[in-house]
Amino acid sequence: MSGRIQEAKIQYVSLSNIYKYDDEADEIIRSINSYLIDELDESFDKVQAYFENNRYEDALHLIDKLEENLDGDKDTLLLYKANCLRNLK
Repeated sequence: MSGRIQEAKIQYVSLSNIYKYDDEADEIIRSINSYLIDELDESFDKVQAYFENNRYEDALHLIDKLEENLDGDKDTLLLYKANCLRNLK
């Protein structure tokens, strides 16, 4: 089920990029992210959903867990980590 939800999110993100001032599309994306946060295992997709819903502390906590077990390229996780830290107030 989450595969279809993620596909829907991709479509709404595309619409949001075209219609930059469409608050409805942004609200739908936040709603989809909330669903994905509940459904996804600990993964990069969950980090992204936390970040897009401004749940920076949750994203940072998950990033720390993922970094411990990740072999190879950590660049994207580090970028999210830096952006989360920048956005924390």
